[in-house]
Amino acid sequence: MIPIDFKKLHPIEKGKIVKKLIDEQFNIRSFDKILSSLSRINCYRYGKIKKLTQEESLIYEFLNKNKLNSRPCYDWILLLQLPSELVSKYKNKELDIREVLKEFTEWRTEQHNLTFSSLINDVRNAVREL
Repeated sequence: MIPIDFKKLHPIEKGKIVKKLIDEQFNIRSFDKILSSLSRINCYRYGKIKKLTQEESLIYEFLNKNKLNSRPCYDWILLLQLPSELVSKYKNKELDIREVLKEFTEWRTEQHNLTFSSLINDVRNAVREL
């Protein structure tokens, strides 16, 4: 269950607790699956989608029963993926949660682009060798 002093905890600690609770309650081990479910629950709450899967409905009910809003839960769990540089900026209060998540999105896009560029270069080199 949710600790009594939950509201006083650091958001990264909250993310660990919420992730663990969802994992224990619904046996969801995949980080991406938890984030995807919370994202869809947010879309449902704000009327962007009309229906949730059975598992997402159960998670939604679980969050409501424990008085947890899916939006901050999503943000807290997303914080667990932050590179150490952004974690330290956030813990030192150099950046607030929105700024950290924006920088994280930019960092992740940059990493994706670097990976994609590397893949393209590998393919080009392989073609040249033929």
